[in-house]
Amino acid sequence: MSEPELAARIQRLEDIHALQRLRAWYHRYIDDAEFGRLGELFAEDAELDLGYMSGAANHGRAAIHASFSQLGERLRQVKQFIHSHIIESVEGDTATGWAILEARYGGLDGVAYNVAGRYDDEYVRVDGQWLFKTMRAVFYFSTPHLSDGWAGPDRHQLMRRPGMAQPPPATSPNPPV
Repeated sequence: MSEPELAARIQRLEDIHALQRLRAWYHRYIDDAEFGRLGELFAEDAELDLGYMSGAANHGRAAIHASFSQLGERLRQVKQFIHSHIIESVEGDTATGWAILEARYGGLDGVAYNVAGRYDDEYVRVDGQWLFKTMRAVFYFSTPHLSDGWAGPDRHQLMRRPGMAQPPPATSPNPPV
């Protein structure tokens, strides 16, 4: 393998790693209720389409930021688990990929939801930083629990050691589960 070929392979691996980190930070900000930081992960002219979860698609970083900033007004708890994040292609400063979503949402109405779906993404590199260009969610299902379940204050029940105290109640929005 020639030196330019090796350099190209290394660059591709570095790009894939940066894209995986972008996706991971997106979900970390959601899980930690840092909704105001989500807009910085999107290009200025990005599009976000969360299907029936958000109604209409959001166009542009400002609209995406505004949409995410209101998330805490609709949900009491959000925990998202991403797997099978695949980067399909990297071509210069653009890339495509997808990831599988499994999530738990706790609504302000006291209902907890199990959600599963897929994210289809287009990425763009701007000034050396990978950003979301387009993010589309396709939901397989979103089903309510019959009770608060995992999103309620009494969520640490399974496998507690004998004599171990109940964890203190949550004092912040969207605390660790």
